[in-house]
Amino acid sequence: MRLRKFLVLGVVALGLVSSPAKAQDLQESLESMLKSNAQLYLQPFVDGFGSGMNSGWYYKSSVHKFLGFDLSVRVAGIQIADDQKTFDWVLSDNNLTLPLSDATSDQIADLTLPFSHLYLDTETETATLFGDQGGKLTPNHSHIVGLIEEQYVGTDPNKQSIWDGGLGAQVTSTVTSSVDTIPLPGGFNLSAMPVPIVQAAIGLPMGTELSARFFPEQDLGELGKFSFYGGGLRVNLDQFIPIPLFPVDITAGAFYQQMKMGDIITATNLHYGLQVGKSINLLIFGLGAYVDAGMDASSIDVAYEYNTGATDTNGDPIMSDVSFTLDGEGGPRFGAGIFIKPIPFINISAAYSQTSTNQVATIGLNIGMR
Repeated sequence: MRLRKFLVLGVVALGLVSSPAKAQDLQESLESMLKSNAQLYLQPFVDGFGSGMNSGWYYKSSVHKFLGFDLSVRVAGIQIADDQKTFDWVLSDNNLTLPLSDATSDQIADLTLPFSHLYLDTETETATLFGDQGGKLTPNHSHIVGLIEEQYVGTDPNKQSIWDGGLGAQVTSTVTSSVDTIPLPGGFNLSAMPVPIVQAAIGLPMGTELSARFFPEQDLGELGKFSFYGGGLRVNLDQFIPIPLFPVDITAGAFYQQMKMGDIITATNLHYGLQVGKSINLLIFGLGAYVDAGMDASSIDVAYEYNTGATDTNGDPIMSDVSFTLDGEGGPRFGAGIFIKPIPFINISAAYSQTSTNQVATIGLNIGMR
């Protein structure tokens, strides 16, 4: 059970986190955000996870012969760049109402201000899901009090006297107690993201090959229930070229997969591309190399409850539903790979890809024939 859990955690790039001391529960982190900040927090995960999940679909440029097959275990390692570990918190995404009416005996009405007026806009850097410690929002008390004074006093000298006579001190005290420093959610402190891949492929008629990936639903505690599945089809193209013994293998493929994590995230990944290379397969030895080019697309649907910070008459927190779809950067992918068959039925493979956002290295062990 521990091994299975580790593999799943690796798939979602959270396997290096095993205690709350490392990072907050993912849902708790999302609950503290509204839409724009949640998108920025998750964007590097969408890009990196999509790059990893769209890797390792094949280890050679040719397809299996009819009823040939392989069972493969591969690991795609995605490098996390420094600029994918932080983002600037969007202050305008939140508002706060200052209880000025009670504090000033109704001389000044309650005032609702956006966070852009409440907090310093020079201290907004914080962690993405891949980052380490979260930042904090620092109150700009003097600016807030200045705004309230300007609105209350205007050009009326009598109101200025009232302000200077004690009202200003009451407002300052209320602002100081109402607008606190806000700690922002941290991340999982990852410089690389491992994505284990277990799949099978089988040769079909007419130079085609079917691949499938599947992982049964697993309960990961605070991360929720995890599962994923995927499949793809490759077609040998050089069979249609009217040149006998064409010197290279040319194959086109398209692949789809979906991952679910708890009730929060559903991720969808799509890859299609072309592989060109050459394989030499003898009875007891084989090797091959290829280059490939393709297009990646990825997206996640996110749905969660946002903690508004208010409470109802029973003292329970008032939650607000937030949902959105976040598209990965996707785009072109270029790479190359090699394999060697040191003994019959066993292939060892390695590949490298460059996507628009990440570098991906994949290694694999493949058991199969034909």
